[in-house]
Amino acid sequence: SLYCINFSQLAMIVGAGAYARDLAAVVGGSSNITWMVQSITIVTSALGPPFSQAADYWGRKWFLVLSTVCGMIGCIIISRAASMGMAIGGSVICGLSYGSQPLLVAVASEIVPRRYRAVVQSGLGIATATGAIFGLLREKLLRLDWVAYAFLASGIVLFSMALTWADNPYSWRDARVSATFAISCVLLLSLGFHQIKLKKDGMIHHRLFSSVHSNIFSVTFFAAIVSSFGVAIYSSLMKSIRAPLALSFVLYILFGVLMATAKLSSNIAVTWCYPVILGIGFALTLTTVVTAAQMSAPPELIGLTLSLRSLGGSVALAIYNAIFNSAMKKYLAPSIAGAVVPLGVDPDDLPQLIQGLTTQDQKLLASIPGMTPRIMQAAVHALKEAYLSSFRRVWIALAAMAFCAFIPACFAINPKKDFSKDIDAPLDEKMAEATVAQVE
Repeated sequence: SLYCINFSQLAMIVGAGAYARDLAAVVGGSSNITWMVQSITIVTSALGPPFSQAADYWGRKWFLVLSTVCGMIGCIIISRAASMGMAIGGSVICGLSYGSQPLLVAVASEIVPRRYRAVVQSGLGIATATGAIFGLLREKLLRLDWVAYAFLASGIVLFSMALTWADNPYSWRDARVSATFAISCVLLLSLGFHQIKLKKDGMIHHRLFSSVHSNIFSVTFFAAIVSSFGVAIYSSLMKSIRAPLALSFVLYILFGVLMATAKLSSNIAVTWCYPVILGIGFALTLTTVVTAAQMSAPPELIGLTLSLRSLGGSVALAIYNAIFNSAMKKYLAPSIAGAVVPLGVDPDDLPQLIQGLTTQDQKLLASIPGMTPRIMQAAVHALKEAYLSSFRRVWIALAAMAFCAFIPACFAINPKKDFSKDIDAPLDEKMAEATVAQVE
């Protein structure tokens, strides 16, 4: 269930950002598309801490259940939206589901031995990556892939059961743990083989990879999936989080620098390498930072502590969005004007041209007097240059923030003593409590 919730949340927010312009082209309101994602982040940052603290006192279950139901309702509203206002309202309701996001990690940390927390966190990271990949699908899937769903559901359930039972109360050598774990691995590998070789239009639709831009974006999350396994194994065996944590911020700095120096003429083969760097850094950070927070916080305050992760992400997104919007206001109009006015475009038609380019409204562009293919090509090139210059500021800010995080990461303490077999919410104690309650 934790995997499915994490998967759906990332698919939800990626879809809100990826399809906002497509939605605006149908229902209008292109000037408000940024609120599709921003409304979710605002609700997340506002509700994360109070949800987490309340759940620390009264339990996690109903906060997870009710918030997830809100996410489902919000998605239904967005799918039926007849206006941008209605779609944004649906996003706000979807945002209620993200208020319980820290609880996902808290629950995962409480039901397994501490030494396996990195493994469980890497599993949630894989759910995050696969959810983001799924959110990139450009068309509806016409047929449900029941074979893939069977592999996925059974594999994830058995994988989670094996980790939950490990040393709680059965040892790894017990058949109930080792056999369950082995079967789960076989099922998940079978899912991969089925989706790659046998089913091209299934759960992981091959048309997802027909676009170069989607491929580049997906590479980040594929790299994160593979790296999550590696960092989980390393942290569990070496009982170390400092080295991968520091390395993750080095990779973020490298990614920011490389992206800031990219040009429109950059070789497309080179840009395929950049998402890999980001994906590896993403996997290392998500696993080690959350594991460190779990090890450092008292068990009864884990939820509140982990809410800072969602809060930090929401604040960072707002900062990057402000940097990008400020730069676009500075570069967009002058760049397009400098490209098309010398070609004969009336300056009075520039607002219409800019609106048509940013909203991809072909009818609006065709209605501009004197529009020619040459002018259109120059305008599109100028638009790309404006986007490139604006994103360059974002990449520089990313590298600067990553450097600030790298310094304290180098001094992080490896909690080797905490990588133990202790369980904060052991199954045998719960069983004993239930038995006592029945006797009474």
